[in-house]
Amino acid sequence: MTNKVDDKYKIMIASAWEKYNKKDFVGAKKICIQINNDFPDKLGANYLLGIIYLDEDKFIDSSKELKIALTKDYEKNAGGFINYTLGRNYGKQTYIGNENPLYDKDLSRKYFEQALEYEKYPENTITELHYIYQNNYKIIQLFKDAIKKFPENLDFVITLSDIYLKIGEVDNQKKVLLAVKNKFNSTHLLYKLSKIELSIKNFEKSRELINQAKGINVNPKSEFALQLELANIYYSEGNINKAKEIFFDNFNKEKNTDNFWFGLIGVLMCVDNKDYDDFTILLSKMEITKQFIIDDWFGDMPIYFDSSICVGIYLLENEKDVIKKLNVLKKRQTDKDILGKIELLKYSLYKNIGEETLCLNTIKKSIKYLNTYHYDFLFIELREAYHSVFYNLIESDKSIDDLIIDLSAILKEEYSFRKVFLSSLEFIIQELHNQKEYELIIELYENFSTEEVDKLDIWFEVAYAFNKLEKVDKAKYAYHKNLRIKGESSALLNNLANLYEKEDKFDEAIDMYQKALSLESDDTLIKTNLENTLDKQKKMINQTHKKDALNKIFLNAVELLKSENFFTLESLYIFLLNCRKEDDFDNWNLPIQNEMFPILMSTNEKKAMELKNNWISKNYIIKVEETDEYDIPYFQINPYIDREVTILRDMVSEINLPQEWLTGLNNISIFQLNELNYTETSKRIIKINKKYRPLISRDYNELIFNYLVGNKKSTIILSGSFVELILTYYCERKKIKKVEYKNTSGKIIKKNLYDCVLFDLISFIDDKKYFGNDFFPLTNLSRVYRNFIHPGVELKNHLDKTKSDLCFISSIEILRKII
Repeated sequence: MTNKVDDKYKIMIASAWEKYNKKDFVGAKKICIQINNDFPDKLGANYLLGIIYLDEDKFIDSSKELKIALTKDYEKNAGGFINYTLGRNYGKQTYIGNENPLYDKDLSRKYFEQALEYEKYPENTITELHYIYQNNYKIIQLFKDAIKKFPENLDFVITLSDIYLKIGEVDNQKKVLLAVKNKFNSTHLLYKLSKIELSIKNFEKSRELINQAKGINVNPKSEFALQLELANIYYSEGNINKAKEIFFDNFNKEKNTDNFWFGLIGVLMCVDNKDYDDFTILLSKMEITKQFIIDDWFGDMPIYFDSSICVGIYLLENEKDVIKKLNVLKKRQTDKDILGKIELLKYSLYKNIGEETLCLNTIKKSIKYLNTYHYDFLFIELREAYHSVFYNLIESDKSIDDLIIDLSAILKEEYSFRKVFLSSLEFIIQELHNQKEYELIIELYENFSTEEVDKLDIWFEVAYAFNKLEKVDKAKYAYHKNLRIKGESSALLNNLANLYEKEDKFDEAIDMYQKALSLESDDTLIKTNLENTLDKQKKMINQTHKKDALNKIFLNAVELLKSENFFTLESLYIFLLNCRKEDDFDNWNLPIQNEMFPILMSTNEKKAMELKNNWISKNYIIKVEETDEYDIPYFQINPYIDREVTILRDMVSEINLPQEWLTGLNNISIFQLNELNYTETSKRIIKINKKYRPLISRDYNELIFNYLVGNKKSTIILSGSFVELILTYYCERKKIKKVEYKNTSGKIIKKNLYDCVLFDLISFIDDKKYFGNDFFPLTNLSRVYRNFIHPGVELKNHLDKTKSDLCFISSIEILRKII
């Protein structure tokens, strides 16, 4: 009987796992519930439910099921897997809107460590603890135990050796690798041993090991990496001819891939300074393609041997030494094709080390040498280079005049570049507008046709610049262009109205002010402009056709009613109804003292005064010069609004308006601010020193606002700017005046704190481990911000809410780490 029961259980739990593996969570859960009813002492159903709920981000339900499973683990066979899953449950981070209520790094660590106490547990438990631990020696012990527990896991051996290398214990690194060398017979392991021997200049042994690795390598894609390492050994040994021979062979095999760089640069560094023929022959055979341009790193990465840990491949020498040798070669060349290719190589090398200004200079020279042909991808790189230099100058508050004049000159000369540059023009113009560089805006604008500018959203900035330069006709033309293409906006209508008002064209100006108020009824500047213009017009009306003009004003005011909110319409309706009941009401004229407005409007005094002033500004009512016998002022009520208010009020009652229209910015609620710990964080910011407090407070508030209203690009840009500010504050608080870190090529970068940009600060903080190992908010922010600060990248990669959320969460995490 017992065997039959066990067989039934095994069949059911196997069926549940099968449905789970097919992503049929509903079917799997249904079977698990039945199992719990039929076999209440079995843990399998609870364990599987815990996994399913974790996949569904139902963290509380998952934890509940897993803990039940743990109580049923009578024989202690499954506890390692259950604790591992609990560790994942408490350690999983989610985005705002579906936060993990159980998220607790300490509890996550506790469960992972408890998993280690069992005989059996998932190998990934080691990986998870590796991410959590920050002490290198604790990590070393973790992997020592893991290698004993999982002797077939090559990744654990490689990782442990890398940790020893990281802390400078090369002897221990070597011991770890040698201990399992014969057992694994691994390409990756032999490769690492070869690197160790090379580091102590044991060239013969290093070469022997790399040849052994070549002999057993089964991954054709990684063969070039082994060849490169063999060439590096010969180069380091001083056997330059042999090294050059291998680099030559490597280049020829990889010349049609991104890996050509390693062979090409290897040959360059091997040639004698007096004879560059070997290198120039290779260069002359290369076609000018995007292959010359690097994006993230040289070569077709990542490279793997026979483990799941990738191998880093580097140039033979650092970029600056390579550039020096290219400059020596350049002096000996007259062939424009070779010179153009040399500048292209330098461009990519400069790009990789972040030398934006030198990038710009070299790509310009390359295009100059190669001007016989048109390569669109070079113009794209030129655009990105200008964009980067421009952005850096803005960020560092340096003059951009020379850059814009230089850019304008090239735009005038190169039609192909103008086409490519259009995608960046909008960003540049808007930044120049922010910097109030009106002459530079026009300098750039005049390089493009009207049809080209129509494709962008810059007519407003162009019009504003023309107006500031007192070119009124051109300003009006540009504003009207913007009006036809983008439609009405309060700012545009106000600015255009100002131009007409200066020309004493009051009707046009008033019409535009009123339209602006219909879009932005609380804008005090527009109200003031309208009031001033109305005052001027009234003086003119007093001289000629006062009655007709006033009638026209009243008719114009009727159109504004359509933009009023429901409260205002209802207040108007009640006001008109009550006014007609007054004994002194005569042909839409009525003496009204301030105390009567709340009664006539059926609202409180404060709101009544707001409505009164608003209605006067919109000509719903006009205060005239006459008073009654008690010195109470008369008000003339717009006779045309009565019928329109009734019509609109009836329309509102008939139309079922969408909820979103009624909600608007009210979506920003106290509840949402509390979820973001806004009040608590703001109180902490108040405690920051006077120098940084107003800047951090301002940027924090703007970041919160843009995130809550869903401005994705603004959130990403503000996240980068905000983190740069708080990292600067953090460094200054720690008395750090100079920043020093190693870049990806191992070069030490030194900068004054105030000269640092976001990438410098993140690199420095990460290099010094001030926030611990692998502080993901820094790297996440750096990656997304660096990718999407440039429009060119955004055109290739979709910017979605996930990336915006990632930047926002990272920024808040970094802020909390600091304050």
